Amino acid sequence: MTELRPDFYGDFCCKASACSHTCCRGWEIDIDGDTARYYLSLDGSLGYELREALLFNGETYSFKLTGDGRCPFLRGDGLCRLILELGEDALSDICALHPRFFLNFSGFELCGLGLACEKAAELLLSGRGRLGFLTESGRSLSLDDIFDQKISAEPTLTEEEREKVIAKYALCEPIDDRWESELRELSKRPLPKSYDREAFERMTDYILFRRLEDLEEYGPQKLLIFAREAGELVLFLSEKAGLCEALRRWSEETEYSTENVRILMNA
Repeated sequence: MTELRPDFYGDFCCKASACSHTCCRGWEIDIDGDTARYYLSLDGSLGYELREALLFNGETYSFKLTGDGRCPFLRGDGLCRLILELGEDALSDICALHPRFFLNFSGFELCGLGLACEKAAELLLSGRGRLGFLTESGRSLSLDDIFDQKISAEPTLTEEEREKVIAKYALCEPIDDRWESELRELSKRPLPKSYDREAFERMTDYILFRRLEDLEEYGPQKLLIFAREAGELVLFLSEKAGLCEALRRWSEETEYSTENVRILMNA
């Protein structure tokens, strides 16, 4: 199987304490079996704290989050105690790999970075030109090559289009209460007067790449509509939040929710 990666994949490095949106808060943190057994075997005060922090539901382990939804080992300065005291090898699989994802599609292993990660969104938007994809041998492919057709997604930045997109996303399960208010506020704001065409193309190229696993189920036309409308929503949100933050918020709401993707594909 051939690995296929977006052109910015190799530049990723966690921002750690410099990140404004830590991935160690607001998400359930599962612990794989091998790592849980390691944590349970540790001596000393940290071993005791780890055992106190673990939850077991009969099948999998996870961390008990703090009252504000933080990992109990996330320090106030944004750094991870487990890395600092035990090293990166002590992390569970989900912590070590995030925001990376790996999917299979038509003989390829798709290797990507989820855009809920601030750094991943920054890397995608910092590039210019259409998003490229590289195999482990260095071969370069475009989205046109992958779909075997010319791919283009032009935004429609009208009030009618905005209301249609808002109505679709309002059907989804919200990531948090703030998301619902963000959608409601969009109708009251001015429409974007202009947009960065290359940034829009890179966003929609990435979204199509991310959803290649759904191509057989939904077909290319639904995937193209999904990507275009996602890009439009990001542009509408960006008038207040800025492009990178708008893209990151879209990812939080949509990229990791198979149910929300299903709703949007069928709306």
